[in-house]
Amino acid sequence: MRSSDELGQLAAALAAFQGDMPAVPKSANNPFFNSMYADLATIVETAKPHLAKHGLAVSHHVEDRDGHPVLVTLLMHKSGEHITSTRPMYMLKADMQAQGSA
Repeated sequence: MRSSDELGQLAAALAAFQGDMPAVPKSANNPFFNSMYADLATIVETAKPHLAKHGLAVSHHVEDRDGHPVLVTLLMHKSGEHITSTRPMYMLKADMQAQGSA
């Protein structure tokens, strides 16, 4: 994880966001386990107005590190403070479908 030198405003905004964020409705059905879950679209749509209210934004992009794709997630605050996290993407094949699945 990497971050800006200062995190005070981001930390305060994140704490306020977490206190403000409602439970995400479980609106999608998993027929294999006969259960309901919150799909990604519902999570994003529920979180977006609360993130914006507190000056927060999330961005994802893929980078190439030593010939391997890495997912980079960036949590940003309107102050410019940020936290970056990376995660290797493990793929069985080197094509766009495998990248999307990863």
